[in-house]
Amino acid sequence: MMNELLTAKNIIPQAEHTFACAALNLQVSESSIISLVGPQSSSKTTWLNTLMGFNAMAQGDLTLLDHDVRQLSRTDWLDLQKDISYVGKDSALLSAYTLMENILLPALYHKIGGREELTAQVYNLFNELGFDDRGELNELPAFVTPLLIMYTKLARALIVKPKLLFIADVYAELSPGRMHNTRLFLNKYIKKTETSIILTTSHLEYIINDSSCFVFLSDKVTCVYRNKQELIESDVPCVKEYVSRAGFH
Repeated sequence: MMNELLTAKNIIPQAEHTFACAALNLQVSESSIISLVGPQSSSKTTWLNTLMGFNAMAQGDLTLLDHDVRQLSRTDWLDLQKDISYVGKDSALLSAYTLMENILLPALYHKIGGREELTAQVYNLFNELGFDDRGELNELPAFVTPLLIMYTKLARALIVKPKLLFIADVYAELSPGRMHNTRLFLNKYIKKTETSIILTTSHLEYIINDSSCFVFLSDKVTCVYRNKQELIESDVPCVKEYVSRAGFH
C-alpha cells in the first residue's frame, strides 16, 4: 500500500481576489508527479503555495506527511523543512556564498551527512543534469548563467532528500535539450527516491507524458485528471480549449 504524502480536502486558497472555482480534493502518493496546469490567469502559483502550506486556506483541510497544517507549531514546521523542498524564481540564493556553499548549507544544517559525502552527491547530481565543470560550482551566483542558478536551486532542494518537492515552472526558460535532460533526471530521481513532485507549468507538452495526475485550474473550474487520456478526453469546455491550444486533440 502506497503512503499518502499529501491530502487536500475541499481546499480553496485564501487570496486577495475571490476564487469562483470549485474546491480541490487531491491525494499525492510516493513517486508521483502532479502537474498543476491551466491558462496563465489561473493562479497556479497561489495554488502551489497553498498545497505546500505556505499560503493560508480560505477553507478545507491539508495534511502534509501526516501533519495537519493548521495544527503545526513553528517547531513542527522547522522539523518538516528537510522533508519538503521548493524550487522557484523567488527561492533566492545567498549572494556572498558560492553555488556549492548554497547547496550544502541546508543539508549541513539538518545533519543529512558530512561535507565530503554531500559534496560528492552534488557533483553526481550535476553530472546527471549534464554539467561536468566542477569549477563553476565555486563561483558566486552573480557570475554564472541563469540556467546554472536554476540547477543550483534544484540541487539545493534535492540534497536534503525531501519527500515532497514543489516546483514553480521549472521548464519556463529551458532550451528543448535542457528540458529533455531535466525531465529524464526528475523521472529517474522520483523512482529511485520515492520523492513526489508537485509542479506548475506553462508547457503542457513537456510534462503530459510524465505526470501521474493533472490538476486543471482556471478562474471557473477545478478539475483533477488521473492520467493523460482523461485530460485529453475531458468534455469540460475550458479544458478542451486549453488542451487543443497546446496541440492535443
